[in-house]
Amino acid sequence: YACHAAAAFELATRLATGLSALAVPGNWDRRRWNWFGPEIWEELFREAGYHFLLNHEYCDRGIRFWGTDDFRCGTPSYRVPARKCFSLVISHNPDAIIPMEEHYASIDLILCGHTHGGQVRIPGLGAIETSSFYWRKFDYGHYRHDHTGTHLIVTSGLGQSGVPFRFFCRPEMVLIRLHYHPAGNIAPNRSATTEAAAK
Repeated sequence: YACHAAAAFELATRLATGLSALAVPGNWDRRRWNWFGPEIWEELFREAGYHFLLNHEYCDRGIRFWGTDDFRCGTPSYRVPARKCFSLVISHNPDAIIPMEEHYASIDLILCGHTHGGQVRIPGLGAIETSSFYWRKFDYGHYRHDHTGTHLIVTSGLGQSGVPFRFFCRPEMVLIRLHYHPAGNIAPNRSATTEAAAK
């Protein structure tokens, strides 16, 4: 809720590492823009030490980060990088990046959340319900595009939506380590990524 914004940004300030701290809008953030316009929201993130990526890029140490607008309440877009580099897309909702398939050849890794992993998962079946047009297809885990090799990680996140309850769907923070290859390219440590996404 908007009345908790000060406490939320105080926590965000403590979480900033001094390295590249990035933020993208989610559906609840976008809904708050009735109270806080995007300029104020961006300023709050900047004061907390974050680069707010709203259909915008940020480059650091050979990695090109692209943050999309929210899928449900905004207008997500993507621009192909001007030169070949390791490209990482951050999108709150995986539904936003599915229509970008024609650009996957320029994207190495996509990070998403929003679905909360379904919150309630039945062993052997998966999520009962997800907040996605694709239902359970991209509800949680590590995916790899067959043709481009683009990796997609959808985390279950830390919070809940609706009923504050989870079943066989633990909250998580995912740590992804990127390593330089001998050719100077950067790629995710796939074994670590898969392990982290599976937890």
